[in-house]
Amino acid sequence: MIKVAMIGAGSVVFCRNLTGDVLSYPEFRGATFSYMDVDPD
Repeated sequence: MIKVAMIGAGSVVFCRNLTGDVLSYPEFRGATFSYMDVDPD
């Protein structure tokens, strides 16, 4: 099982686009994604 962590990935749009790009590869289908915002606000 593949697990991907995105820490401080920037804006929502960038993160969404990056996730879509990663999921375009069949090897990542079914992967678990975790997102963490490093900005406390």
